[in-house]
Amino acid sequence: MRCNSFPRSLGFAAVAAAAYLPFLLLAAPLLGLGTARGIYLAALVPLYVAGIAPRRAGGIGAALLAGLLACGALIVTDSLTGLALALAAILSFLRSGLLYESRPARAWAFELLLTGGGLALATSLLGRSDSSVALAVWGFFLVQSGFFLVGGVREAPAAPTRSDPFDAAHARALALVEDEIL
Repeated sequence: MRCNSFPRSLGFAAVAAAAYLPFLLLAAPLLGLGTARGIYLAALVPLYVAGIAPRRAGGIGAALLAGLLACGALIVTDSLTGLALALAAILSFLRSGLLYESRPARAWAFELLLTGGGLALATSLLGRSDSSVALAVWGFFLVQSGFFLVGGVREAPAAPTRSDPFDAAHARALALVEDEIL
């Protein structure tokens, strides 16, 4: 599912919130409540990063990096609050650092506003029940959808596909030698 526009990102927020309780019902008896919550939150970041990527190939690489960083955050942090902060930072870094580009000061300020606003809304929606956690997930990703409403952000350029001239010459030389031997 591509969610690299405002309406699609809103859809991701709704699906992420709606899937939380069914996931918890299945995973909590096996993993424990705290671990299941952490795994769900950590899994959302690579899914979102893959969905917001402007190009599928770049999204896969960014999602793998997000998954690796999210697993590290899951291992290192000892609270759900610390995990949420780390995951929000990972999302911000990958979104404005790899997938999209704008002027550096603007990117920093905008990511700070989105991340801080998303975490603030999620915190205000969070209560003691598991349904409030789903609501907090929705609130965080609702704010993240605002990324697609602001101008001045463009896709990061794709990595150049040109090969090194030495490598190209080496490949041609090998082809000539193989043709002479065979």
